Amino acid sequence: MDILIDSVDKYTSDGTIDIKDKFGGRFERVKIFYSSPERYTRCKYVDLISAKAHPEHESGSPDQKHNPSAWTDSVKVGDFFPYADNEHSYWAGYFSSRQSLKKMERVSSSFLHSARQIEALAKLFPSKISAKTETVSDSWSGSPLFSLDDAVGVAQHHDVATCKQHVAYDYAKSLAMGLQDASLFVSGVFRKLLLVPGLSALQNLRWCPLLNETICDVSQTASGNENQILYIVAYNALGTPRSEAIAIPIDAKDHPFTVEVLDETVTWKAVDSAILPNRNYLQNPVAAPNSIMFTATIPPVGLNIYRIRRSQSKNSLRLTPSVGRKLQQGPTSFDAQSDRVKSNREIKRGDVFSNGIMKVEFDESTGMIKRIKGENSSIEVTQEYGVYNAAAHGGDGFQNAGAYIMRPQPDDQAFHPLPVGNASVALYQSNVVTEVHATIGWVHQITRLVKGKDYIEIEYTVGPIPIEDGIGKEVVSRYTTSIQNTDGKFFTDSNGREFVPRRRNDLGVLGYESGLTLTEPVAQNYFPVNTAIFLEDEKSSFGVLVDRSQAGSSLAEGSLELLIQRRLLYDDARGVGEPLNETTDGITPDPPYGNTERLGEGVIIKGVHRLVIGGGKSGAPIVRSQMDHMFSQPLVFVGSEESAVQFSRSSLSLINHNSLPRNVMIITFNALAGDGSFLIRLGHQYGENEDNIYSNPARVDLQDLFTWSVISSVVEMNLSANQRLDEWEARRYRWSKETQPKNSLEGTVCLLQPLEIRTFVVTI
Repeated sequence: MDILIDSVDKYTSDGTIDIKDKFGGRFERVKIFYSSPERYTRCKYVDLISAKAHPEHESGSPDQKHNPSAWTDSVKVGDFFPYADNEHSYWAGYFSSRQSLKKMERVSSSFLHSARQIEALAKLFPSKISAKTETVSDSWSGSPLFSLDDAVGVAQHHDVATCKQHVAYDYAKSLAMGLQDASLFVSGVFRKLLLVPGLSALQNLRWCPLLNETICDVSQTASGNENQILYIVAYNALGTPRSEAIAIPIDAKDHPFTVEVLDETVTWKAVDSAILPNRNYLQNPVAAPNSIMFTATIPPVGLNIYRIRRSQSKNSLRLTPSVGRKLQQGPTSFDAQSDRVKSNREIKRGDVFSNGIMKVEFDESTGMIKRIKGENSSIEVTQEYGVYNAAAHGGDGFQNAGAYIMRPQPDDQAFHPLPVGNASVALYQSNVVTEVHATIGWVHQITRLVKGKDYIEIEYTVGPIPIEDGIGKEVVSRYTTSIQNTDGKFFTDSNGREFVPRRRNDLGVLGYESGLTLTEPVAQNYFPVNTAIFLEDEKSSFGVLVDRSQAGSSLAEGSLELLIQRRLLYDDARGVGEPLNETTDGITPDPPYGNTERLGEGVIIKGVHRLVIGGGKSGAPIVRSQMDHMFSQPLVFVGSEESAVQFSRSSLSLINHNSLPRNVMIITFNALAGDGSFLIRLGHQYGENEDNIYSNPARVDLQDLFTWSVISSVVEMNLSANQRLDEWEARRYRWSKETQPKNSLEGTVCLLQPLEIRTFVVTI
């Protein structure tokens, strides 16, 4: 783009191009300028020093690299949010609009992150990949992952949340097609890499896109056939080993199963597992009635293989005797006939449930959390679901809530908790996980304590949101804690990197203290949450991690709330042209072909929050410890066979089981066109002074990422990888002497400073 701009400037200046002649008189004074933040900075710098008439820069050359005094009065400090175009129009709604599509984009992005690594894995093992398994071609668009790459790139634009319904369907269709293409490629690579050469097996190995709805046709079909064995390939894209609970849907009833992992001796070894019921809050008629849950341990940037088969013993999925006795005395018992964990009484006051690290006490009448205790801290929690009634239909000039705008009714800015008088509670406990199910009206919650994990998982199902009263609704999950953030400060992430301090009712966010009023006390305090939001005081910290982008706030001391779903009945006049009212059966065409009528019931959405707690002033490190795990979920492929499958290896790791530092993420591991070149991005995942250990610089030897080969060259690139870093550094504008490049590459070893991302092209 810079080349195009420079060329247009040159050719218009020397008369080669006559703008007036080419495009008409009204374009005579058109000038093209600015294409990127870098070019904008350089151009503004020239304008500024020319205006100030600095004698030392009288030429105004953009090549001048250092003049900090010229910028002193132009530095922006403070927050850039909230954003509004008038006093009643705060653009906080689109942070949470179209929650289902936001989740689909996040899943697609995570899948692409893993699939690119698997594509690189295929390139590193070329002898294992037949000519029929396409890997990397000579053009970017020729990659089998191109359709997913393209769809994810488009879907990350904010208009995914603020488009018409038929456009949203098109986004979803593109993502679904990309996921289908990518999953076919990945399953082919897995079969070639893992099966004994010449063996044609697991032809139905596939990724199940509806696992979150307890739907997987392969596992449901195979589990109902006593001769079928289920095989699961679980892939971990992180640079450190991990253990995660994985749930596989099954249709079988009254049958025992055994879950086994293929160990390093290529023999099967039993792992802890449990069968849990699916209460089908999503009301999907094809959802499986049960799931088998087990803990999968997966190597860094690698995979392990598991299998599920019918067992000859009725004790296959029984709890261990010690746990079983405890359960008989406590809140649950085991059904010996069906080998299932089931609830047999209500939660009693004072019951405390533990996964070995976290201890949780629940409100016995609602099933909501009331107290959490971790290894180093304990906090009181009041958990609620509720709504803000959306502003609408106030006459000419009235600002409605809509896809962009969040606005509670002007005369009713109150949070309305859902009534809990009719709440129902159920408890399920096993040696893998404890689940507390709670239903409050049209919201269902599963609180999940996975064995050995330092977080609590909240799975919520919302909808259909009732609109019979003619009022749109903003649905909120609120956590009120004993933390005393008396200064109104809380923190949200900026695109998963820096944590930005926000302050409740802060009238100085635009850089000046006067002239602003609290015209919208709710919406004015909502901020984007891409990965996490947290509170902290001198004694405790509390954070919530999200599985998709949402709007969040702290409207009272010790409180956090997240906007988890929206259903609105009027347009906000910001260009969408229709209400944000998603329904199960879609919408009729726009005029003149239809009347854009919504069909069916309101949609039901499912989401996940992870709750973490810690000691005083530890909010950032406790959420950072889970952020990468929350984004990069294990990639799970399921296949079946009637007989035992012979595998050539028990597991596989792209980095040969070497673990990277815990504070480093492999952001990119892409195979490039041509032979033996790879694009590598490494990111330091902690900020300065956030943690005594993980905020320190991280040292990584790139050769550890290529244990199967020897690196012949490493070239460091700029972040977008379109030019060499040294060439870019030589001509970039420097804000101050402190911005001189500090890092150098010592052979294949690089040093990552806090929150730094470094990009390399590695050739083997």
